[in-house]
Amino acid sequence: MPVDKADLFHSFLRGVADRIHPSAVRIDHPISRAKLDVNGGPDPVRIEGRRPDEPDFLRTWANRRVALCRDEPAFRGAWAKMPSTRGGSIWHDGSLSLASLIGCECRPRLFAFSLDPVRAFTRPAGTLGDLWAGSMIASRLLWAGLQIICEELGPDHVIYPHVWGQPLFRAWLGEPADDRVRIPPFSNRLLAVTPHDGIGPKIRDGIAAEWERIAEAARLRLGDPDEDRWNRQTRDFWRCTWVSVPWGENDGGVYAPVHAASQEKLVAAKPSRSRPVGDCPQCGEFEVVRDGLCCLCLTKRFAGLEFPSPREVAYALLVMDGDHSGDLVRGKTLHGPRDVTPSYHLALSEALAEFSLHSVPYVLKKHGGVSIYGGGDDVVAILPVANAIRAAREIRDLYRTPFAIRKADGAVAACPSPWSPAPGEVLITNPGDAATISAAVTLVNAKEPVMGLMEEARLLLDDVAKEKAGRDALAVAHRASGAVVWGRWESEIVRRLIEADEAGTARLVSGGGP
Repeated sequence: MPVDKADLFHSFLRGVADRIHPSAVRIDHPISRAKLDVNGGPDPVRIEGRRPDEPDFLRTWANRRVALCRDEPAFRGAWAKMPSTRGGSIWHDGSLSLASLIGCECRPRLFAFSLDPVRAFTRPAGTLGDLWAGSMIASRLLWAGLQIICEELGPDHVIYPHVWGQPLFRAWLGEPADDRVRIPPFSNRLLAVTPHDGIGPKIRDGIAAEWERIAEAARLRLGDPDEDRWNRQTRDFWRCTWVSVPWGENDGGVYAPVHAASQEKLVAAKPSRSRPVGDCPQCGEFEVVRDGLCCLCLTKRFAGLEFPSPREVAYALLVMDGDHSGDLVRGKTLHGPRDVTPSYHLALSEALAEFSLHSVPYVLKKHGGVSIYGGGDDVVAILPVANAIRAAREIRDLYRTPFAIRKADGAVAACPSPWSPAPGEVLITNPGDAATISAAVTLVNAKEPVMGLMEEARLLLDDVAKEKAGRDALAVAHRASGAVVWGRWESEIVRRLIEADEAGTARLVSGGGP
C-alpha cells in the first residue's frame, strides 16, 4: 500500500508537538544569532487529524500552517517557527523529509533551473507600466514552472523561492486574492528536490505555453492580424536551462557541496545568447511593427496589466538590493559562517519571502508607494518624493530586524522578547542583522521619459551605494541635474536627507556629494 503523504505529515507534526512544552519555547533565528523567547498558553499544542477541506497532501500542506497559526492555543502565530532537532523549524524539516524520503523514494536529486534573459525583457521600458508589466510577466512565467513542481511532486519539494503564502500560489489554490497579487514575487531561478531529471522539459513546456498565452492575448488586444510575424519575434525569446545533480550515497548526503555543484553546472549549461539587432527604440532587439515598438515590447504594453502611474509633478524611483547576497546563500554572514543545509536554505528563502510579502508592502502602503517588483531582497517601487528616503530607511531597518510581528491589520513591527502571541498576530522572520541592504533613490520629473531610467537606477545602486559608499548605504540622484549624494545609513548626510521635506531633499541633492 502506498504511503499517504498527508497522513505522514500529520504524524510528523503530532510527534514534534508532543515534545513542545506549552509554557515557553526559545526560537533561534535561522540566519542571524538572534534568539526569541515565546510565552505559550496554558494548553498543550494540539495537532488535529485531517479535515474535510484537506482531501490531499497539497491542501493539507497549504492549510495546516494557516490553521495552526490562527487557532492553536499554545503558541498561535509562532507555531510554524518552532525549532526542530535539526536546527531548522519543524515546518522546514517536515516538508523536506517528506520530499526526500517519500517523494523521491530516498533517491533525491537537486534540480536547479534558470529562466533567461529576464533583465533583457524587464529593463527596457517606455513607461512605468512597461517596467511593472515586464516584471509581472517574468514572475508569472517562473510561477508556471513552479506550478508544475507543485502539481507533480508537491510544494514541499521546492527549496527556493519560497511558495507558501505567495499570492500566485494562493490564487492557484482558489483562495481570495489581495493587493499583493499585483507585486511580482519571483525572479528567474528555482531549486527543488526531485526524484529524477525528467521534470525539466515539463517545466520548459509549461513556461512556453504560459508565454504563448500572454503574447497571444496581447496581440488580440492590440488587434494585430499578423500572427506569424508576432510569433517570429516572441516565440523563441525565453531560454530555459536546468541541471539535476544526485544527492545521496556518493556524497555522504552532505548538502553544501551538492548545492554548489548544481549552481556551477547551471551556469556552465547556459548557452550563449546572440542578441538580434532591430530598430525598436525600446529594446533594440526586433523590428518595429506597430506604435513604434516591436512585438516583444508590445506584449508588455498590451498584456492587460494596468499600472497606476504617478499623478504628481515628480516622483521617486526606489531600488534596493541585499549586499553580498551570494555570500548569504553560501552561509557567510556578518556574524560568521552558518552551516549550509537544506533547512538553512529553506529558512533563508522563507525570510526573504516574508520580508518582501509583509515588511516591504507595509512600508510602501504607509508612504503612498507602489511596488514595481518585490521578490526576495530586491525592491523596486515608486513613491512620492517627500516620502521615498524615509520609506527606504524603514525598509532597511525591517530587513535587519530578525523577528517581527505581522498584526491583523497588516502592520509590521519588531517583535519584543519575550513575546506572548495574541490572536491575529503572526511571527515573521526577516534576514536580520546578519546581512545588510543598500538603496538608490532617483528623483524624476513626471514629464521626463522613462527610457533608460531602470538602467540609471541600477548603476546608482551598484556603482555609488555599493561601490563608492561601501554598501549598507543609500545613494540619491536628481535625474534632471545629474547631482548625486551618498552615504552609509548611519551617516550625517543620510540623516539630513531623511529629515528633509520635498524641497529640502531637492536642495540637498543639487548640492553634490557627502
